[in-house]
Amino acid sequence: MKFSFVARFAAALAVVSMTVIAGAGGADMPASKTAPAVPVAVAEDLSVVLVTGDQQQGLAVVNTDSKKTIEITATPHTGYYATIAPSGNFVCYKDFVDDGRGGKLQVPSL
Repeated sequence: MKFSFVARFAAALAVVSMTVIAGAGGADMPASKTAPAVPVAVAEDLSVVLVTGDQQQGLAVVNTDSKKTIEITATPHTGYYATIAPSGNFVCYKDFVDDGRGGKLQVPSL
């Protein structure tokens, strides 16, 4: 029996609701702590969901079938404007790196 798109989408979000991201509670949370994942984007076939933590801290991909989570980055603010390809094979986000002068540079990442 095939599930409707809405039922599969609800199931995908249910998997995300049980997911936590290490060190994703914002700048004040140490890496040893965890925070609930917040959905950012969903692959067209609902096979993977892109998630971030509180205050857009970190970025991870959750496989909705295996419930396996793969951390992409723990950098603060990387959840803003992140997206996933319709196929679920690529994630595009902006990372932040030190510029060597005490500031940060935004780096487009795929």
